[in-house]
Amino acid sequence: METTNSLEQNNPTLEVTQNAGYYLNSTASWANFFAILSYIGIIFCVLAGIMMMAMGSLIERASESANLPAGFSSLAGVLYFVIAIVCYFPASYLLKFAQKTKKALATHDTPQLEEAFLNMKSFWKFCGIVSIIWLALCCLTVPIIIIAAIMAI
Repeated sequence: METTNSLEQNNPTLEVTQNAGYYLNSTASWANFFAILSYIGIIFCVLAGIMMMAMGSLIERASESANLPAGFSSLAGVLYFVIAIVCYFPASYLLKFAQKTKKALATHDTPQLEEAFLNMKSFWKFCGIVSIIWLALCCLTVPIIIIAAIMAI
């Protein structure tokens, strides 16, 4: 496994051309935009969770014909909070990438650019891990639903 020091020794300099700087700056702007959208989505998730938990009994009474289990709305509210927490981390990584990239390009600060790319790496690593977990849950859930449907018949 290579360390940061061995990477620095193999390639001590890296030039960011004017075009590369332009593309990085543009990418940082889009990352900033999506980070802000993510934070807005997180706020909506938290508000939806609060509403589900606060209005739980009213929703359950209104949907008695749907035969929802008791506490379903509260469970859905907690799920919204969990989604908000999970979404916070990639939004944070994106925002840090955007801020550090713009600062690094403005000041020609290589260590700052390295930190920016560290945050971008963390963003993609987090997305990959969440994707693997999501696929695993889907693979587990589909057979359970099929079995439950067969048993209900």
